[in-house]
Amino acid sequence: MDDSMAVRKKTAHKKRAVNTAPRKVKLEGFPSDAESIALRQQSAYDEKAKVKRLASGDGFYGGFSVSSAQWEHLYVVEIRSLTEALNTCSCQDHRMNGLGTCKHIERVLQYLAHRRKRRFLAAANTGNPTYDIFYDAREHPPQLRLLRPVSPVADIEKNIAPFFSSDGILLGHAADTWSSLESEIAALPSRRRAHIRVSQHCDYWLARERRMAELQHLRQVYEADVAAGKRTDNPVNLPLYPYQRQGMLHLAFHGRALLADEMGLGKTVQAIAASELLRQLDKAQRILVVSPASLKSEWEEQIAHFTGIQSAPVYGSRSDRLRIYTQAHHYTLCNYEQVRVDVDDINRLLMPDIIILDEAQRIKNWPTKTAKTIKRLSSPYAFVLTGTPLENRIEELYSLVEFIDPRVFGSLFRFQRDYMEILPTKEIQPKNLDELHRQASTVMLRRRKSDVEDSLPERTDKHFFVDMTSEQKARYGEYEYEVAKLVSIMKRRPLTKREHDWLQKSLACMRMTCDTPYILDEDCRDCPKLDELDAVLDDLFADDATKVIVFSEWVRMLELVKGLLDDRGIAYAEHTGKIPQKKRREQIKRFKGDPECRVFLSSESGGAGLNLQAANVVINLDLPWNPAKLEQRIARAWRKHQKRSVRVINLVAKDSIEEAMLGKLAYKTALADSVLDGAAFKESPRGERGRQAFAARVGELLGAEPTATAIEKPGTAQHEAQTLRDVLAKQFSDSVVGIERQAKTGASIVVARPGSSMEDLRHTTLAATEGNAVVITPETKALLLKLQDMGMLTLSSEIEAIHAPEGYTALADTPKPKRELDYASALTEWDKVQSERKAAHALNDIGLHEQAIPHAERLAQQARTSVAALYGSSPDTMPSDAAPIHTSLIDQLTDVASGLPDSPDHVQRILALANDIDTQLRSEP
Repeated sequence: MDDSMAVRKKTAHKKRAVNTAPRKVKLEGFPSDAESIALRQQSAYDEKAKVKRLASGDGFYGGFSVSSAQWEHLYVVEIRSLTEALNTCSCQDHRMNGLGTCKHIERVLQYLAHRRKRRFLAAANTGNPTYDIFYDAREHPPQLRLLRPVSPVADIEKNIAPFFSSDGILLGHAADTWSSLESEIAALPSRRRAHIRVSQHCDYWLARERRMAELQHLRQVYEADVAAGKRTDNPVNLPLYPYQRQGMLHLAFHGRALLADEMGLGKTVQAIAASELLRQLDKAQRILVVSPASLKSEWEEQIAHFTGIQSAPVYGSRSDRLRIYTQAHHYTLCNYEQVRVDVDDINRLLMPDIIILDEAQRIKNWPTKTAKTIKRLSSPYAFVLTGTPLENRIEELYSLVEFIDPRVFGSLFRFQRDYMEILPTKEIQPKNLDELHRQASTVMLRRRKSDVEDSLPERTDKHFFVDMTSEQKARYGEYEYEVAKLVSIMKRRPLTKREHDWLQKSLACMRMTCDTPYILDEDCRDCPKLDELDAVLDDLFADDATKVIVFSEWVRMLELVKGLLDDRGIAYAEHTGKIPQKKRREQIKRFKGDPECRVFLSSESGGAGLNLQAANVVINLDLPWNPAKLEQRIARAWRKHQKRSVRVINLVAKDSIEEAMLGKLAYKTALADSVLDGAAFKESPRGERGRQAFAARVGELLGAEPTATAIEKPGTAQHEAQTLRDVLAKQFSDSVVGIERQAKTGASIVVARPGSSMEDLRHTTLAATEGNAVVITPETKALLLKLQDMGMLTLSSEIEAIHAPEGYTALADTPKPKRELDYASALTEWDKVQSERKAAHALNDIGLHEQAIPHAERLAQQARTSVAALYGSSPDTMPSDAAPIHTSLIDQLTDVASGLPDSPDHVQRILALANDIDTQLRSEP
């Protein structure tokens, strides 16, 4: 037993008293077991769910139901101890967390202790009067235990004591001894049987143990039959490689397992073979395959190819889908989007024996709606297939394994505590990767192509570095400057949503420009990569048998390639998100079967799942952020049944973000290798996350870590302001009267004389500011000032004049009427929900986002009421003038509370905005 397990057991078994008013928890890192229990106590106390006894009587022991209007399910709690964590609950948290408690158990204990503490303490001292047989979920794996009363009963002891050790642990395996134990209990007189309570939750754990024992026995019988020649070792119609037979056995006889073979090794056929093996052993009949929509036809083709069975792809209206679920098909094919809508119908009508998740990285982000919905699917067997179980963060592996067996890693807080550390800079980086690899390997099988190289052709990789044109460099430099400026800001403070969106957009524009400015501007077709591709194709097509896959993330880049191929008379097929699914299938067949079709053009829609061994060259016109996506592209050609060596050619813009990305791709690959393959990994000193770390990583991609002084230009406070002023003042010097700008939002007002050039001026202004400006006449400006004088509106105090010729009176120079703001009332309203704020923070910090959401949404609603009190108005009639707390903040809060998806970002944005309100309210007089 390792040290962490010993500490975990010691903490979990420690006695503790129940307090109906739990202490507040202040977390400074990942929570300990004691803090995790305290958080559940606090959650139970805050929610005050309804508790109902399941049997008559006024005792403190036995079964209870716990329900809430906010919960989808009613939970069943069994109380057998008032002082130790020996109680059980039907919820998933109790089964996973290893604490021996959950918020439902804590709610029942608080309910029992409320207003009758003396009786509660007396019952705790007396103890449970019955013999309790239950599974102790604190252990890994859970142990079947007997809890004896203070006063043992002789004849009960005689019958059941031989099955348990002196400390109450079952001797032997439950799957082997349970029937005998039941018989001994049944042999007792009824008055004695009344003193024995068998937990109804035993069925869940017994079913797991029996299934695993059955599979182990079944494997022994199967392998003996194969060795004796009584049964074939290949349940499909075509030969399997030795490593594929191993993968088939891993899936079939683990029952619920992860197959994480590198792309191109045939995970699809291994899953089909495992399904057929279980089907032929009479353990499964109904198989549900869940895949991306673009791969359903690929699965249909592969199932028919290897088994001769016609599968049932799910298409059409709800009534059409329900009809398919009720029909007796061996294979039913759904895409992830359909399961999100039909999950309950699938469980009720189809009742699959096996669920196969293909490209299962779709559920790698555990808090998303897709992941949560997929994990509601129910089946005895589950095969999770992905070549990229870890792309960016180790929590992705946690989410995949949670679907297979939540007990492998336990609750997220325990996973984070065991495998992640918080640095002094508050950033997070992985740790204990050897142990993480060992634990994951209990359900995961992963082979790399290098492991089975005898079954695969040779692969060579080459980077072609391409110079950008001067126009390309100029445009690239503009986006690079924007990124550098935002990175500098980010080092001092968090970016606003608008700034963050602009950063992401600018980074994307840098990458697009590395290909060609044409992606963003159809008037500029500079594209040196196209010339390089032309030369590469000349070389490649000297061999008449060569076929090529050309990948680009951007469809407009592929448009230029199509023009090149048309000019040269080279036939091609294409696969992009714009092409309907049925036509995509026709294009794939054409590329595979037509010798004249030499090129397959694909966006990221064709980067996973397709079998394109007809090609022996993969050309990447651009590099994806993630190395796993790059390998997915390459695996379309470099995979099993490929007979020729495969060449990979990456076109990289020289001295650009693409060239810098090569190093970052290597870092992410090293992290994945260390977890999945057990390879050594040198941890990043900056960790995985954090504003500073992100800023530094972007700085590295720019070739340097920019500072504020490095990006500021002499004599210019804002680059945008300078650009706008220079463009308008030079091109429309006779028309522009003045230009003013709000520094915080970047919104601009251009005051101009009416005339023939007014439309051109307006068009140029909107283009220069991306629509964040208005053009008005001097008369309109005068009207605005008059309305302000009359008290009917208030102009922002943050307006600055960036172009004000002599004689121009700027809006910024006009006096602003002062509004008396009622901070006292606002603060009083705000203080009403500080418990909600703290609860949301605490739950969100430890990863309990789902539990944090109700607190956060109540917080958002109260924020509107509080800030409305600041203005002496109702939340629906907020004034539009600027103030220390801006109405835009309230708009954002409303947005977040009502319209965003159920995700960590949802909670995080509410909390960030709430912090802004709290800080401003408490800092004002």
